[in-house]
Amino acid sequence: MKTKLSLFLMLSMLALPMFTHAKTSSTTESIAIQSIVSGIRAYQTLKGGQTPTNWMTMREIMDIDKLNSQTLANSSAYPIEEHYVFITQKIPVPSYPNGDVILIRTSPVQSEEQKAGRYMISMVGNAPSYRWIEETEVQQMLADAGVKELPKPEPVVAPADQSTKNDPAPAIRTTTEKTPPDGEKPRVTRQDARNYPEPKHNRPNTTNTVPSKAETATPGNATSWLGLIVVLGIGFVFSIFLLFRAKQK
Repeated sequence: MKTKLSLFLMLSMLALPMFTHAKTSSTTESIAIQSIVSGIRAYQTLKGGQTPTNWMTMREIMDIDKLNSQTLANSSAYPIEEHYVFITQKIPVPSYPNGDVILIRTSPVQSEEQKAGRYMISMVGNAPSYRWIEETEVQQMLADAGVKELPKPEPVVAPADQSTKNDPAPAIRTTTEKTPPDGEKPRVTRQDARNYPEPKHNRPNTTNTVPSKAETATPGNATSWLGLIVVLGIGFVFSIFLLFRAKQK
């Protein structure tokens, strides 16, 4: 379904210039309005011909945040929710007998020909179409429909990841995972493993140290020392014996 919808949006964008009427050359704002027209057509396809009535319903079918950040970032229409409002009452469009406004700019803007006017989207039969209308025509259109003031812009919805995209990652990831049954070890993910310090292991000391005499003693060395002690002992006893004999004489 999503693949078909994406193909529908692409074809709508390609065919859009043949079915729209604008008095100014293409600008970033007009490109954004063309995208909105394609989104309305897609919405009609999914909703059985219904048309969106606010920006919240448009968010069901297209990424308004992406439209703002990529298309309108340097435009006077940024963000689009603050500069365009949906119209739910009947406002006929001049030169379109069966056309009613569904989306219009809240204030005039200068065209490339330095003429004040507004972009708007209207329904021609069951098809949405966008066009540029000079401000004098806009005021006449609103007066004929008995509209003294356009609706107030809707509150801008902040992007879902706006509050966390610049925040540093928490030291320990909190989770609401279920506690594993008794006897089972909790499953540790790669992300969890990065949050815990490496365990300390009792590794043997491999640094170079001077061995003690006891560590360097060998059986051969012990035997040599024992023989020396025995020889010295015999010599000592023999010396005492000689001294004793000398005193007797």
